[in-house]
Amino acid sequence: SWNGQGICVYSSANRHNMGAAVSRFARNRHVVCFQEVHGNRADIFNSFTRWLPGWKIVQSACCDIYGVDTPASGGVVTAICPEFCKLCTVEGRVIVPGRCLWITLCCNSFGLQKRVHVLNLHNYGFSGDQDAAVGAVLDDIVQGSASRPKEEFGVLVGDLNFMAKDD
Repeated sequence: SWNGQGICVYSSANRHNMGAAVSRFARNRHVVCFQEVHGNRADIFNSFTRWLPGWKIVQSACCDIYGVDTPASGGVVTAICPEFCKLCTVEGRVIVPGRCLWITLCCNSFGLQKRVHVLNLHNYGFSGDQDAAVGAVLDDIVQGSASRPKEEFGVLVGDLNFMAKDD
């Protein structure tokens, strides 16, 4: 997991350097999660597919209440290596636009459908409703893993802020 601090909004020279850093970071890894990539949806997708050729890129950009990209904030990407993509199907679901992305890797093995869930989270500035939505997903993952431990596994990664709330 890497907080990119605006990977996709750097100048072209800096972006080239960041792309090389992303490629090095992903070497010998199977699933890589990024937070705070910034940028609009198309630019995020195009940059990561160029930096990680052959990888499955699942991304979510921040947007305003009208669904228009807000490239100066947020953005999460989960990248899955080509080897995993040959073995598994990849399902992605945006939980909080630009802040929380849930992917599930699914494969059949010896008659069992096995799942690995990856929740990529940057919870800065969450509302109560967004917090509850992520909590519900975490509950689902925990319940699935507890009831089918040989078939399901979940992991939470990201840049997390935990703050005590005043009552």
